[in-house]
Amino acid sequence: MKVIFYFFIIFFLFTSTLLPHSDHYKNFNQIEFEIYRNSKLVGYNKYNFYNKGKILEIKNIIAFNVKLLGKDIIKLYGKSSEIHTDGKLISFTSETKQNNKIKYVKISVDENSDKLKINSSSNNGIVDPEIIVGNWWNHQILLSDKFISPVTGSIRNQDVDFIKKSKISLNGKDYMTEVFKITTYKSNKKNLVFLVWYEKRKNIIFKVKYNKYGEWEYRLKKFN
Repeated sequence: MKVIFYFFIIFFLFTSTLLPHSDHYKNFNQIEFEIYRNSKLVGYNKYNFYNKGKILEIKNIIAFNVKLLGKDIIKLYGKSSEIHTDGKLISFTSETKQNNKIKYVKISVDENSDKLKINSSSNNGIVDPEIIVGNWWNHQILLSDKFISPVTGSIRNQDVDFIKKSKISLNGKDYMTEVFKITTYKSNKKNLVFLVWYEKRKNIIFKVKYNKYGEWEYRLKKFN
């Protein structure tokens, strides 16, 4: 029975990719997360969607601030713009200030190869056009074996494993989600492990948890 159950989980995820992946989000206006560290609200992550015919633009703002004895110890503010045409990524730009360090990413389509060209604070090169930018608005992160960091532009390999089903409540309504574990790797060494709660009917990630200098949690606040 477990084999059959896992088959249906994979079937639902893969049949959701018959459309170009960003086309699932053309009817969205906004997806907003609250960011918690050690159960304390420290920031937010907002994705705004702008549908212009065949062009879909996603603008993101992320900000959080962790203090200790009244002083900032982890402070981050970032903005990005991601453009898809006919469901394919053609452009991504971001700038992130983490404490006093500026990081940036610029991705465009290479004219000579139709692959993606990365120019960033940590990586420069050409990658296959199928690779995605690792943002939490995009459920395709659960189907990918690698992604581009939206903060540094570096390439991260990952393993994705289904864990269980779990019910989540949002604004007085219950949703049945599937929980996945994403294990990321840096220089072939295990880096971060994320737990992700995904609701397949809406194609929305409801929650993300991971540990790095504390327990972090992204909780879906609203979507429309």
